[in-house]
This record gives sequence, C-alpha cells and structure tokens, in this order.
Amino acid sequence: MPDTIDLIQGTWNAALGAVVGLLPVQPYNRRITSIVIKGPARSTFTLYRGSRLEPSLQVSRTPTQGGGDNTYDSTTDGAPVLVGAGEQMMGAWSGGASGVGQTGTATVRSRWGT
Repeated sequence: MPDTIDLIQGTWNAALGAVVGLLPVQPYNRRITSIVIKGPARSTFTLYRGSRLEPSLQVSRTPTQGGGDNTYDSTTDGAPVLVGAGEQMMGAWSGGASGVGQTGTATVRSRWGT
C-alpha cells in the first residue's frame, strides 16, 4: 500500500509546558514507519495516544540533536507505531530550549493498514 505523509505542527502551550501539536486523524488504520522531527534544540519529542500529556499514553520518545532535528525510524528504533482508524495522537517537544515562542514540526510517514 502507498505511504501517507502527515504533519504535526506544534506551538508552545504554556498550560502544558511544552510545544504540542496533533497528528491529523485519518479514517483508516496505519503504521507509522518514520518521523522527521524538527523542534527546539536539545528537546525530546514524545508521541502520545489521545490528546493529553500523560505518561501512560506515551507511545515513543525521541531526543532531538543540538540543532533540534532527529528522525524516528521503526526499523532501528523499535516496532512501527500502530494508529487505529479515527484515533487521535499528539506530539510534544519538552525540555531543552522549549519555551515561549518555540515551534516544532514532525513529518510523519505511515502505511495504510495494520
């Protein structure tokens, strides 16, 4: 099946103390195979199920490099992340240079079906 590209666009959320954004919901099951992460320097990008920053909902965690870039690759970083049809996922950048005015972008590549 063809790959799908989605974008998580994060902005600073003072109430959560992190740069956060939502993965667009799709009407089909998918497997996330890679994520290209750009965000605040020395921050950590965490993917959560739902729309809350709750440790029990954490799916994956990827530290960014000094410049704020990194990649999650399911072949080297563990099994693909499975996302159900209509399921909400949230990405959050925390720590490092995360703060007021900071933004982040995660380009998510996934395959249809799980």
